[in-house]
Amino acid sequence: MLDRRAWTIDSIINFLFWVFLGLAGVVVVGAVLTRWLTIEPQATREFVVGFTGMLVFYAAVLVGLVRLLRANQLTWSEAFGLRNQPWPTVCRWAAGAAAVLFPVNLGLMFVAGRIFQALQVAAPLQEHVQLLQGSHDLWQPVLIGFLAMFLAPVMEELLFRGLLYPGLKGAGFPRLAWWGTPLLFGLSHGNLLSLVPLTFFGLAQIWLYERTNTLLVPIVTHLLFNLINFLLALTFRV
Repeated sequence: MLDRRAWTIDSIINFLFWVFLGLAGVVVVGAVLTRWLTIEPQATREFVVGFTGMLVFYAAVLVGLVRLLRANQLTWSEAFGLRNQPWPTVCRWAAGAAAVLFPVNLGLMFVAGRIFQALQVAAPLQEHVQLLQGSHDLWQPVLIGFLAMFLAPVMEELLFRGLLYPGLKGAGFPRLAWWGTPLLFGLSHGNLLSLVPLTFFGLAQIWLYERTNTLLVPIVTHLLFNLINFLLALTFRV
């Protein structure tokens, strides 16, 4: 399934248009909300602005994906192998992968933190983790949990593993697909401390996709991985 993927050039250009439209929407929505939103304190206002911008971007990417599939006359199941494995198999793979990836990721984060500390380089946690740990309101953890455990796993896996990886591989750039898309995945989170751990996570997700031939395994693995991190962040709230 992965080796036979061939998106048409016109459909890729159309998809990229929606991605850039989503990025532009993030900027516009952010500027408007920052100008007119009066919620206090400032950290809460920034959270609302960031969360709304994320929804705008994901909505644009989803529209682009729908148009991409229609242009290539593919269903979601055909494009991403959603029926290639039974759910019990998907869950077993995902649970095992999450159980391995979480401690490895934690170790990489620890090493990265030590290196940055030795180099005297500031490397704070991701912004949403800081907001979660410092929040005393119920609605912020609920929204962060919804983003982390539902929206992010589905949309990020569709974009990075479902589209970009097989697209580059099918275009004749297998090495760029293997190494470039995980690096882009890590960079997309905008956090220096988590760059290497998330790049490794992206590599592992590609291996899972190749091994199981269904995007459901990376999606559920991503969900479980984020769930563990979410519960850990809640446990250490200040």
